[in-house]
Amino acid sequence: MKSSLSQSPKKEDYLGKTFIIEQNNTAKERFLSNNIEFILHLATIYLVKEEQTTVTDRLTEALIRDLMDTTLKVSIDQINQLEPTSILNTISHPDYSWNAMSLQDYSSLQKMSSELSYSFNISKTAALSIVWPNWARMVYCKHVERFVLFAKNILSVDSHRGDKEAALMGIHEVEAFFQTLHLPTTLEDLGITSTDTAFDDLAQKNTNSDIYTLLKYL
Repeated sequence: MKSSLSQSPKKEDYLGKTFIIEQNNTAKERFLSNNIEFILHLATIYLVKEEQTTVTDRLTEALIRDLMDTTLKVSIDQINQLEPTSILNTISHPDYSWNAMSLQDYSSLQKMSSELSYSFNISKTAALSIVWPNWARMVYCKHVERFVLFAKNILSVDSHRGDKEAALMGIHEVEAFFQTLHLPTTLEDLGITSTDTAFDDLAQKNTNSDIYTLLKYL
């Protein structure tokens, strides 16, 4: 993955500049949104799951790697040749078991991204690209082994790094992936500051301690 993230796609050929979408590029916008949301859905389930299941883990890792590479490299002319989202949805729920902590961590991400999207009238994809890295930094210590596997097996983070460093490097690589696609990773990227009235309203609405903590990172 590292080589893909370090190479900027050519504007005329690839989907490297897709945060600002022209009206005639709805296929590009839909492709980007579907892939990002699917990647983050799989990644989140992978990271917070309860147990290690080798076969399911390897399949999920391979799928996430392929989706990230495809999102960075595919040209507009190739979009119609890709697997339909409906087919991908059949494998969107790996056979992982959940415990209470895993469910809470997954739910807090979904709730926060939905609230952010609604409160600031931004797309779900943009909300996820802002919330996900901050959510990951908030919860990784509870799932550090999973985050290390994610970093090393999917994002090619140096296997000699310590666990904490590797986990944080993996999160940084996901942010770099978003930035390559010109997706926002902070509210400031959208011109929104923590003094915005809507931001205050959002903070007051969310009494869940995990979500409130996450808001402070944004």
